[in-house]
Amino acid sequence: IALLSINSFQKDMSGSNQLIRGLALRVMTSIRVPDIIQIQLLAARKCAADSSPYVRKCAANALPKIYNIDKDQLDNLKQIIEKLLKDTSTMVLGSAVAAFNEICPTSYDLLHRSYRKLCHLLADLDEWTQVCNILSMAFACAAVC
Repeated sequence: IALLSINSFQKDMSGSNQLIRGLALRVMTSIRVPDIIQIQLLAARKCAADSSPYVRKCAANALPKIYNIDKDQLDNLKQIIEKLLKDTSTMVLGSAVAAFNEICPTSYDLLHRSYRKLCHLLADLDEWTQVCNILSMAFACAAVC
């Protein structure tokens, strides 16, 4: 049944409405079936390059779900996280940092190019991201350096 529903979600991810695209990815990655992990990964990669910040945010939120199903996808997920950390939207950055903290919190090489930008945009990020994600990440980076 899960495999049959995937086709419908893939069609929705190609639609014109950003809310439908984002929700389709959210629902698809909530299906906890290891057989469709590659399809979920491709969908997250596609949505991470979407023109809408909302869809890119949904892609960042989908990454920990994929990681919880299949930890062997770490390298693929790191590539997507690295791309999302370079985003200019604070909405996307908050979710990308949350995904980073959950999937690969000690992979500081992913933060190297984006660290200054994250520090400059700290005031523009929502409060939850500021306190829980960015500051804990900054303290961890400072402890290593």
